[in-house]
Amino acid sequence: MLPPAHEVSAESLADMVCEMEAAVVENLQPAVQHYRQLDVGDLWLETLKEEDRPPWDASSTLRILSSHRSTYWHIIPRALEAEVKSLERFFGARAGGRALSLHALASNASSLLDLLMAFSTAKPSSDPPTSDPSDIPDYISIDQASSALHAGVQRIKGLLDTLPPA
Repeated sequence: MLPPAHEVSAESLADMVCEMEAAVVENLQPAVQHYRQLDVGDLWLETLKEEDRPPWDASSTLRILSSHRSTYWHIIPRALEAEVKSLERFFGARAGGRALSLHALASNASSLLDLLMAFSTAKPSSDPPTSDPSDIPDYISIDQASSALHAGVQRIKGLLDTLPPA
């Protein structure tokens, strides 16, 4: 459980970032994987460099979004592209041990919520899959992806509710 907003310590901030990372991995990654699988079918793993293959951490998941723009153009509005890159830098800086401010956490949590919302409100593609889902390794269905996204939206809303007002 996260602490009340008026008791945000450095340890609590670190816990909140871990919660955000978990939301990317557990809630956003299934959707990223689903749409990539739809886009390239059973070749989806072969189109990735070895270091870009799942399982992904938070930063890698966001890097996949940035580097495979053609897959996600219909989901991520152009205005949100900069936020995706900012989130990738945020998680990368955390791995580098940089200090964290409450403002940075709140801003990036809000960006993550925007990204989860963009995916959760995306219209499923009307194009038929390029391959039979049973032929796709580790296939993620739209129902699995949608369920994970919905849980992620609630998760990040809950985190934002614990932060003091800006």
